[in-house]
Amino acid sequence: MCQQEFACGEDAFNAAKLLDSQLPFHQLAKIEVIEYGQHRGRGRPRKHSQPTLISQIQAEIVPK
Repeated sequence: MCQQEFACGEDAFNAAKLLDSQLPFHQLAKIEVIEYGQHRGRGRPRKHSQPTLISQIQAEIVPK
């Protein structure tokens, strides 16, 4: 789940909450949504190209 990329922070947070509800003996703690820019495609990006915004989740799994 930490390596999965999402289009926006809200999608990433909703996916974390869905995963949290499916875990019977554990729960997610310290959920953080990390957003960063990444250029898509091969090779060097053009001078004035804008990076695509990518969101990922970082969380800890603890017992209930």
